[in-house]
Amino acid sequence: MSEATECSWCSGTGGDIHPDPETGEPGHCRHCDGTGKATNPKKDKSMSEKDITCEEWREYDLPGRTTAYRINRPKLLITREGGSCHRVLDAEGVVHCLPAPGNSGCVLRWKSINATKPVNF
Repeated sequence: MSEATECSWCSGTGGDIHPDPETGEPGHCRHCDGTGKATNPKKDKSMSEKDITCEEWREYDLPGRTTAYRINRPKLLITREGGSCHRVLDAEGVVHCLPAPGNSGCVLRWKSINATKPVNF
C-alpha cells in the first residue's frame, strides 16, 4: 500500500476473521470498512492510553485466585471502549492483559520486542 499503512486488525486484507453469524459468509473488517488501510496509521483511534505512573502498584481480585494479582510500577493503561479486557504496561516493559471490570477471565502477559509499540491490538 502506498501512503496508508495496512490495517492492523485484518493485516491489510479487508476481511474479518469472524464470519457473519447468520450466513456464515466472511464479513468485512469493521475497523477499516473493508479497505485494508489503517484509518489512522499513527495510532488506532479506538485505543485509549492513560499515564498511570503515579501508581506504585495495581492489584486485581480475579475469580479462582486466593491472592490478588499485583502489577508493580504500572506505567500505562490501554483500553478500548466496549472492550472485554484492558492492558497495563509496567516499568519492565511487560504488558498485562486483564479482564475489564465486570468480565471474568484470565491474565495474559507478554514483553513486546518493540518497546515503542508494546500493544498492536
